[in-house]
Amino acid sequence: MRRTLTLVVSGLVAALLGILALGGLSAAATATDDEAATEARNVSEAAKRAGKQDPYAPEVYGTR
Repeated sequence: MRRTLTLVVSGLVAALLGILALGGLSAAATATDDEAATEARNVSEAAKRAGKQDPYAPEVYGTR
């Protein structure tokens, strides 16, 4: 009986943590268009200040 209760409680805790983790991932992955544009602009400006290539600039391979 005690072992069964331990397994049930452990299962419920694991399920609760799994649900919370999925909720956190979906909240972190969901951004509005304005937030995404602002973040891209900030990353581009930081790359320019650091003297690096803009990570969102298209790559040019070779010449035509």
